[in-house]
Amino acid sequence: TWDATLTANPPGRVERAAGTLHVEELEVVDRLEDSSRNVLFGRQHSSPDPYAVLRWTVAQPDVTAHEFLEHKVEVGVVPLMVNVDQDTLTFLNQFIPTGNPPSDIADTSDDDAQGTDGLFLQYFCLGPLNVIVSYKPKYVDFEQVREGNTAQAANLFPIQGSVVSLPAVTVTGCRAQNLGSAVLEQWIPALGASDLLSVFMGVSFVRSATAVGGSMVNLVLSPIDAYQNDKRVFRAITKAIQNFSATAFGESVTLAASATARTQRVMRQINPDASDKRASVYADQPADTYEGLSRGYKSLMEGLRKSASAFARIPSAAQGADGQHRRGLLSATVLAVPTATLAVGESVATASTQVLLGMRNQAQPEKKEYADRVYGC
Repeated sequence: TWDATLTANPPGRVERAAGTLHVEELEVVDRLEDSSRNVLFGRQHSSPDPYAVLRWTVAQPDVTAHEFLEHKVEVGVVPLMVNVDQDTLTFLNQFIPTGNPPSDIADTSDDDAQGTDGLFLQYFCLGPLNVIVSYKPKYVDFEQVREGNTAQAANLFPIQGSVVSLPAVTVTGCRAQNLGSAVLEQWIPALGASDLLSVFMGVSFVRSATAVGGSMVNLVLSPIDAYQNDKRVFRAITKAIQNFSATAFGESVTLAASATARTQRVMRQINPDASDKRASVYADQPADTYEGLSRGYKSLMEGLRKSASAFARIPSAAQGADGQHRRGLLSATVLAVPTATLAVGESVATASTQVLLGMRNQAQPEKKEYADRVYGC
């Protein structure tokens, strides 16, 4: 959704036109069949503020030169989030053409860049941009690793909530077709060691260790700051202990939920009776501990029912349609054990994941809101 206003002035005035564009909402949904993500690109947090604001002013410095116009553009964008599944990234790499363009297209582009065609941007300003990046790897191509493709190292660990901060960009005296390269020239130096570190901090166990470590440091620094300021040392110690306990508990539950979710995903993939192997285990999360316990109990009962059903079919599996025992009872029992074990194992992993996610979402409701947007509900 968007809203635009435009004001035009008659010839003979320096400012010929001015307009404002408010983009209220813009979201790219991931509909790839094998993807575990629901939203590929969108705003980071729900907010009444517009998604983006663009202000455009057209000026004519020389009122006698009607063919020469100068444009002033100012753009502001709210913090964004990018959630990429490895299958989606592979699709985009195959869909978007790479390499050098044909010679006739390249020659035409060069001629246009050197000519006077295109909008002349006297001033362009793009405000600071914060992007939260999450990446879900599914497999590592070890053949490419042996060939020296170090990019496959990014598929070893999932990245969740890495912050990439891009500074404000100001470009003056530029043709519109050269704007992209001018912006990148100012962004690339900013993507240095600090942003690589922030990406590394998106790895789950690194993020958890950093959060717990930060709260431990706060246990020492908070009383010192309180003593120097208002002398309320005991109050500062109490708050620091509460913060440390909440952080340690939340991160422990998050890591435990990640471990059980991985187990659930593995059990689902190897279980031939699994209903939907492509659905994310993080979709449709419980809102609180009670709902997590309720879902966990239902999942456990369903697994036990499937396991009992597998053993109940042993006599019919051992006996043929004509009533003759074509297969030994022991052989039929051995064949039923894997199915029964997988059913119980998957139900236990699912129940554990639901309970842990419910506990986490009750303590941190914003995690539930984020998961509903990213994975679907």
